Amino acid sequence: SWKAKHIDRDGRVAVTVLVRRGGLLSLVAPIPPATIAFHGEASVKPASSMDVPSELARLIPAEQRDASSIVEIVPAGSFLTYGIGVSLMKMRTPEMSRGRVRVDAS
Repeated sequence: SWKAKHIDRDGRVAVTVLVRRGGLLSLVAPIPPATIAFHGEASVKPASSMDVPSELARLIPAEQRDASSIVEIVPAGSFLTYGIGVSLMKMRTPEMSRGRVRVDAS
């Protein structure tokens, strides 16, 4: 895809992962997801050149495996979190909801 080609040329990526919050309250009121964001160095590799775990391999249709790619990301800097490990009441205060965790890529 054009995204994989762009990632392969530049190698720098930013990733944001949404962490759904659930429970009974989510059935009554919308609850914003918590997030984890980070920067990293990425490389694009053909799926056929890697030992792909069976859990991932079964998600790719057999006829598309030779044309598929895997993006490998090595985090750098810090993980920025929002709403991880805090109550919903504390999520209303951004200062209490934010966190930063340094990444040690060694």
